[in-house]
Parts: sequence; structure tokens; C-alpha cells
Amino acid sequence: MKFHVVKEIDASPERVWSVIGDFSGSPMIGVNQKIVKHGDKNGIGTVRTITMGKSTFTERIEAIEIGKSLEYSILSGAPVKWYKGKGIIISSKRPTIIEWHGEFEAKFPVPNFIVKVAAQKNVNRYLSAVEKTLKNSTRDNNYEDHGH
Repeated sequence: MKFHVVKEIDASPERVWSVIGDFSGSPMIGVNQKIVKHGDKNGIGTVRTITMGKSTFTERIEAIEIGKSLEYSILSGAPVKWYKGKGIIISSKRPTIIEWHGEFEAKFPVPNFIVKVAAQKNVNRYLSAVEKTLKNSTRDNNYEDHGH
């Protein structure tokens, strides 16, 4: 089963990438991430655990195009046989358009549509947290964002 989410964030693609490209951190409150295996120099093969409440997931970076896209898979912790996700920065200037694609097969007895709704909700929460982080950033990035 597949899903697709699109979000527009009022920040430069470079600032958005600084958050979504950081596999070791999360902009979401109450989410703890930890790198458990480092990948190659670009990050491919990096494995992290993500703990949200009582749930812990393990993810691995499968492909990365620095500043543009991040592809990952969920290795464990989710009710899926397999899951592949990809976040892509579509725009080259502010505002930034991000597309997030997910594909998975749910584990029986959990229906695919339940996993789809949960996955879309989590991606939307994540992208909203990215947006909030950039809005609340203490760094002075307005100069760069406005093309000066």
C-alpha cells in the first residue's frame, strides 16, 4: 500500500534540509532518537532507533541525495512486514515544497488502511514539527531566506 503527503514550509530548502537531513535528531517533542550504527560518509546505511512513548522503531537510511532527498526503511517496531519512505524537497527556493512518499505491507491482522492512516498522520506531525522548529529558530536566517 502507498501513501503520499505534500507540505509547503515557509523557509529556504537549505534550512528545511538542515532539519529533515539530520537523521540523529527530531523536531518532534517527546521523540527520542539514537544512532545505533553509522553508515558511509554520506549517511547511507545509518541505523537509528526512534522512541515515541512506549513504542520503539528502528530505521535505516537506504539512499540520500544531500540537500534534496532521504530514503529510509523501517527495520522493526512497526506493524509492517516492510516499509520504505522517501522525503523529497521539490522546490529550489522559498517556500519549500516537500513530498513524502511511503510504501508498505502491513503485518496480519492489522489492515493496510489502519497503517496507512497512522503513517500519514505521523508524517504530517513530523513535517509540522519541522515547520514549527524553523519558525521558532533562534538563528538569524531571514537574511539567507529572503535571497539577500
